[in-house]
Amino acid sequence: MRHVVVDSAITIRGTSQQRGTQVSEPNPSVPTRVRSLDGLRGLAAVSVVIGHLALLLDGSRSPAAIHTAQNLMSTEGTLLYLAWNGRGAVLLFFALSGFVLTLPFASPVKSFRWSFFAKRWARIGVPFWVMTVVAMTASIGLSRLPSQSTWPAIMFDRPPSIGDVIEWGTLIGLPNVAAFNSVVWTLVVEIRLSMLLPLVVLAYRRWGVPPVLLTTLALAVAADLYATSQPYQGSMAASISIAGTLHFLPLFAAGSALALRRDVVTRQPWFTHVGSRLSLVVLAVTFYVRGHEWAVAAVGPTPVPSASPMLTEDYIVGLSAVLLVALVASGWGVSLLSSRAVLMLGQVSYSLYLWHLPVLVGATLVLAPHVGFVAACGVGVVITALVTWMSYVAIEAPIQRLVRGTRDQSPQTPGLDTLTGDSQAPSRV
Repeated sequence: MRHVVVDSAITIRGTSQQRGTQVSEPNPSVPTRVRSLDGLRGLAAVSVVIGHLALLLDGSRSPAAIHTAQNLMSTEGTLLYLAWNGRGAVLLFFALSGFVLTLPFASPVKSFRWSFFAKRWARIGVPFWVMTVVAMTASIGLSRLPSQSTWPAIMFDRPPSIGDVIEWGTLIGLPNVAAFNSVVWTLVVEIRLSMLLPLVVLAYRRWGVPPVLLTTLALAVAADLYATSQPYQGSMAASISIAGTLHFLPLFAAGSALALRRDVVTRQPWFTHVGSRLSLVVLAVTFYVRGHEWAVAAVGPTPVPSASPMLTEDYIVGLSAVLLVALVASGWGVSLLSSRAVLMLGQVSYSLYLWHLPVLVGATLVLAPHVGFVAACGVGVVITALVTWMSYVAIEAPIQRLVRGTRDQSPQTPGLDTLTGDSQAPSRV
């Protein structure tokens, strides 16, 4: 029997029970964790860092830095593009997020509790707020230094205002993310999508996967048509808008659907037969590395700057992201993605993602006039690694233990939360 209880729990599907009573635990046969996805998330975070480093070098006034960046960028469309396709990695994050947040609720008797929302905010918010305080404080001094690169264009160009503090502190509205840390736009979208998760899963339970996925795709296309009809204000503004959130909804919903139907999907012959699986891997990787090139060719030249090429690319690369999540969830790439080094990257991936850009930009502003731009970036990479680990040990891991309600005294092995580095999927959220 299907029903909804709006009280201490939101029951998606299950047996009859009184209001406010505790629901059954998930079926033990339904796994709530896929370790290899942790490694996939970690590698994706590293590719974002390399992509941003390339843009930073390319925007500098240093011939050596520009040459280094252009050598790397010349590999776009090849397998080496896997290492620095930052936009593709973000799309992968959203598909992973839908999968890993849904997996603990794949059991038909599992329910969402209202605490899910508070815990989700805590996992994302506390490390984010610490980073925001540091970045805004640093901007007071860094804004006085001359810019060393044309990318990112306006980061650390002014001290924070009261409006910045309010918008960044709440992540409500459309914060000027480019001013202090441009990667924050993905966190805004991530929070919005996370808040929609109970509705997405409820819709799947009531109407099935195909109608709901088609509905999310129709909403995305409508939002994209609206976005392309408006004056283009840059990729970040287009992505952080409400229309931008709807644009990413099918990715998130597809990841969620894979989690709910994981047993069915991964038993299909094309995921179990070696030849078919290899073909799917080749297809996914090809779409991932060639998506930008194909999108630009498909859209063609535009008389004025437009979001159309980027949005078209997202559909192509997004398809590969969903396919990669399905392949890894079915067991592909386990030996690499579950290795100790790669799992460690997954463990600290949220801190790495959150801190790398302000650290790299700050290092170039302070050090480039004295040691050169390339050397400043090198120092920035080392500092990024140190700050990443410190953030994980001192902020992320304690918050994760607190949110889970455990009393673990040591950092856990990597977990599933896509952008937040949640170190273990909880049995009750």
